[in-house]
This record gives sequence, C-alpha cells and structure tokens, in this order.
Amino acid sequence: MAAFRSHSNGLILRSALPGRARWDMPALFRKPLLAEALQDALVGLPGFLRVRVASVTGRVLVYYDQTQLTLTQAGTVIADTFAGLGKNIVKTLLDRDTSAPGDGTVGPTTRIHQLLGRTFDADLVELIAAAEREAETTFYKPLANSTGHTALRVFNPLAIGLMMSVALSGGFPPLAALGLTSKYAQMAVFGGTFLLGKTLESVLEDRKSSSWNDYAVMVEQALRLKTFRHLHSLDMGTLSEHSSDQLMNFFHGDIAKIRGFLQYTPPTMWDKALNIIAGGTIMMVVSPIALLLALIPLPLLVQLSKKHQAEAGENFEKVAAEIEDLNRVLSANMGGMATVKSFAAEAREIASLQALAQQLRESESVAAHENSRFNALSTYTLTMGICMPLVYSCFALMSGSMSMVGFLIQTSMIPVVLTSATGLEQANYQYQDAKYAAKRLHALLALQAKIHDGHRALEARGIGGELVFENVTFGYDDTPVLRDISLTIPANQTYAVVGTTGSGKSTLIKLLQRFYDVDGGRITLDGVDLRELHLKNLREAVGLVSQDTYLFNATIYENVLYGRPDATREEVLAACEAAEMASFVAEEPLGYDTVIGERGQRLSGGQRQRISIARTILKNPPIFILDEATSAVDNKTEAAIQRSVNRIAANRTTIIIAHRLSSVIHADQINVLEEGRFVESGSHDALLARDGVYAHLWRLQTEARQLESEVG
Repeated sequence: MAAFRSHSNGLILRSALPGRARWDMPALFRKPLLAEALQDALVGLPGFLRVRVASVTGRVLVYYDQTQLTLTQAGTVIADTFAGLGKNIVKTLLDRDTSAPGDGTVGPTTRIHQLLGRTFDADLVELIAAAEREAETTFYKPLANSTGHTALRVFNPLAIGLMMSVALSGGFPPLAALGLTSKYAQMAVFGGTFLLGKTLESVLEDRKSSSWNDYAVMVEQALRLKTFRHLHSLDMGTLSEHSSDQLMNFFHGDIAKIRGFLQYTPPTMWDKALNIIAGGTIMMVVSPIALLLALIPLPLLVQLSKKHQAEAGENFEKVAAEIEDLNRVLSANMGGMATVKSFAAEAREIASLQALAQQLRESESVAAHENSRFNALSTYTLTMGICMPLVYSCFALMSGSMSMVGFLIQTSMIPVVLTSATGLEQANYQYQDAKYAAKRLHALLALQAKIHDGHRALEARGIGGELVFENVTFGYDDTPVLRDISLTIPANQTYAVVGTTGSGKSTLIKLLQRFYDVDGGRITLDGVDLRELHLKNLREAVGLVSQDTYLFNATIYENVLYGRPDATREEVLAACEAAEMASFVAEEPLGYDTVIGERGQRLSGGQRQRISIARTILKNPPIFILDEATSAVDNKTEAAIQRSVNRIAANRTTIIIAHRLSSVIHADQINVLEEGRFVESGSHDALLARDGVYAHLWRLQTEARQLESEVG
C-alpha cells in the first residue's frame, strides 16, 4: 500500500476490479478545483481510459488498460501526478476552495454526502449530490417530514399503551400529580391525544410522500439533463462505441431506477431506523437489560450483511447486463421488423428472444433468492432480538421488578420495532438496482471528449469559403482511410469527390465538420486550422444533405424550420419552394402541417431529401455539402434535387460526394478518390478524355443505365 502514497496526499486503495480501481485521497475532499486539476492532468495519460475525481467523497475512480498498467503502477502515477501539480498550483487551488456555505460544493450538505458516500455506494451518492446542486434542492424537507411522521408513529402506540395501563392499573401517576386523578379523565386525555396524533400522522404522511416524490423527480430531471448535456459534449468517435439502445437505456433504465430508489428506499429506511432508535430508547428507559438482550444478535446481522453485499453485487450486475442485451434485441426487432418479415425469420427471432428471456429469468431468480434468503435470515435474527427482551419482561412483571405501566409501554414498542426490523426486501432490491445503475452512469460521465473546442470565433457572414486539405492522414483505430491527401477548394466553387465504396469519401466530410480530428496534416478554412475554430461556429457554417437524412417525428414545416428556428413562415415556405417540395406537400391533407412519422417514414426517399435540402437552404450556410444525396432516388427525383442543388450552390463553396457520376458532371472540378488517395482531378470532359479511373466508372454506370432502360 505504500506504493500508493505520496507525501501527505494519503492515496489509499479502496476497491479494485480488473481494469477498474477506486482510491481515497483525503487531500481532495471538499476541494473541487483541485479535483478538477488532477482529473485534467490524468486524462490522456498512457493507459488511462477514463478518470473521475470527486471532491464530494475525496475519491479517484480510474479505468485503465491492463496491457499498459498494473494496479500498482496506476496508483503510483496518480500519486506522482498529484505531487507534480506543483506547490504553487496546489496552494492556489486550496485557497480558492476555501469552505463557504452555500457555494454548492461545501458546507453541511457536502459533509452529509461525504458521510453517506463512505457508508453506502460512493458512485450513487456522488451522482445524487451532483444532481442536487444542479437542481438546487436538498433532501432536508422530505427528511424533516419523515422524521415528524415517524415520531408520531412511535408516539401513537405509546398513547394506546398508556391508556391501557390506566385501565388495568390504578392510573397514571404523572397525570394524577397534575390533578387528573380520575381514571376516566386520564383515559380521555390519552384517547384524545391518540386521536390528535393519528390526525397529524395522516397529514404528515401525505406531506412526506409528496416531498420525497418531488425530490426524486427533481434529481431525476437534473440527472437526465446532466447526462444529455454530457452526451452532446462527446465526439462522434466516442459515441460510436455505444449503440443507440445503450444510450437510451441510461435515460429509460438507469436514471429511472435512481428515481425509484429515492422515492422508496431513503424514506423507508429512515422511518425504520427512527422507529428502531425511538423504540429502543424507550425500551432502554424502561429496562436497560431488555435492550442489551435485544442487541445480542447485532454482530451476526453485520456479518450477514457483509456477505450479502458481496454476493448480491455480482448477481445484480449480471442481471443489469442481461436486461441490456434483451432490450437491444427488442429494439433491433422493432426497428427492423420489415427485414425480419422479408426473411421469414419471425420464428428465429422469437426463439432468440426466448433464450435471452430464459437466461434473464434464471439470473433474476438467483438474485431474488439471494435477496430473499438474506432478508429472511436478517428478519429472523432481528425477531430473536425482540423475543428475548419480551420474555425477560414477562418474568420481570411476574416477579414484581417491572410495573404494569412499564410492561405495557415496552409491549407497545415491540410491534413498532419488530415491524421496522422486517420488510427490507424491496428497499434492499432497489438499492442494489440503483447502485449498479449509478455505476454505469458514472462510467458514461467519466468519458472524455477527444474533440476539443477551438478558441477563435467565426462569423458566418465573414467567411470566404476556401477549404484546404494539407497532407491529411486519417484512420479509424488501426485501419487507415486517408493517406496524405491534399486538395484546395476555392471559395464559391463546386468540387466533387467520387470513388468506389470504402474509398474514404464520406470520411472527408466527417473531418470537415470535426466529428473526428485528422491524424496528420491539417484542414483549413480561409487559412485557419479547423482545430482553432469554435465548433459551434464551424458547424453553423456548414450545411449538409446526406444520404441518410434524419427527420424528426414532427410536421413538414417544423422539420424545415429546424434549419433556422428564428425564421419567419415566409422564409420557410420560400426555402420549401426552392427545394421543389410543393408537388408532394399539396398531396398531403394537412399540407405543411402533416406529421411525417419517426425518421420521416411516411415519405419517400426523394421527399425526405427535398425536406433536408429546404432545411439547408433556410440555414443559408457559406459551405454546402451533398453527401450521396441522390444515390437512392429515381432519375426524375434526381433531376429535381439537382435543380435545387444548383440554386444552393450559387455563390457558395459546394462539395458533392457521389457514387452516381451523373450528379457531378457540372462540377468545376471532379476529384477521384481511390484507396484513400486522390488519383485524378479535372472536369468531366477532361477526365473522360484521360481514359483513367473516372472514365472506367463512367462507362460502367452508363452501361448499367442502358441495361436498365432496355429491361424497363
């Protein structure tokens, strides 16, 4: 463990799994700026895949590559990096992190969260604490309502016990000392007190439920927005590592589980804890020996809990993974229903789903059995802790060492304590569920964007539009795609890039929009490296119409308006007219107010493309890109799209990515991309005269069109 310590930072290993480890670092506690500095310093170091440094709990969570680092090496790097931040930097950060109540990161709330983080799952506590700060809420109000409600739940049975003691004995001496000597008067006092207590209990029960629900919903909303913002901050390369189903599961599955946990488990466990404490305290006042007897099973209960946490953790993690697999198959089938039917594969898909469902059922059964076994054993153990003092109290009453009042008070407390000591199954199940949901969310939020924003602002009106690719090299992982390519696209010119499938055409567009960064060389806009520009400015300057046009489940008008939300209706309709949409819009009963379905499924491919073109016309970008937009439409639709493109291309830089060569014959220059390199450049006529790659592709496509015409 000494290898994990550096000076006074006290880096202490807390938990470790293959490729994942968490350390305690007290020097980071309540120092968010220092934690941020350490996280920034660790991100990108060799072998470190994901890093999360939390000032709330004073912990460092690291996912590392086991082929590059051992656990000991990872800890040493963290300690050395912290020490290497420099005394002046550390002092500055420490000074800026001085505790100040109300700053959202320190003060009582954070101290409570820090304590909770050491008692329960740190990932879960940290997520909830971050959501509280974002939602500007705390659990104080629901906790206060729970406390009041629980106090009355303890007091009301006590009032019943006292009323019974009055009926069975000579009265209640404290009330007699106040002048209420009549047993009937004393019973009336306790009866009225009980009625008032039950009334207040009902009121507080409603407030308790409402306040916990409001708190849980606010935390859920904050987590949802935090996760949504984080996803949008990530680059396409990082996002491509997760399927859309996995990403949706964070919102519909994991965050919802945390909300359900907050709605049920904290109020339930708090109520039970207070009941046990209050009931136990009253029992101690009546008979300390009885309380000591009740505590005898406690060590056994602690051991049972430790064993259960270890076994339940593995079970719930397995269940969560299998639920994700099942949801992925369901989503794929719902989205690909036409493909399944076209291959008559219904039986095959049903069998596959049944196998996954059976596997999930077995895993859930194992998890539920382990949970039930633990709860049964813990309930039995706690019941023994209740029975022993009860037996003792009976003997004490018979021997005269305990009064009837004391016996009845203790007897009235036993159901309160016993009820609170049972029924933990649902609370524990939801805690385990939420714990592993938080673990997955933590891993997602620890992902770091590989594409970083530039520092230079860009005004769309001031853009000339000259694009230059200078010795650009790029590949996906270990697969090279572009090999040292260079190309200059003058402002307000139309350049085309053609080539066979897989030659790297669409990759050029992804690099131009900085969905990815080049591995070598650079791309400039008006002489400025794209990496220096603000991403928002760059992407606002580019209008893209792609083969796979994404349309929202909204009206035609709203989909076009997405290009520039502040546009007037007249501007939207003018863009639609320029995109030649009038013919098919007129056929819709509601015209532009027609809802087109998810991804525009109610429209043809050509109609979707024209909406995309109208959206780009409305955006009015200085750079226009057409990426395989006519590859899946008929000749008539291609002609209509081409006319719209010609209108857009006027007085702006235009790049046409195409497999169908008929769509690029009027380009100022056609560039042929082959295996990641430009092999030919020139006009349509010049390239045909050269009789090279382009001419060969042209002949193949011309012959194919002639064959189609003859067959038709």
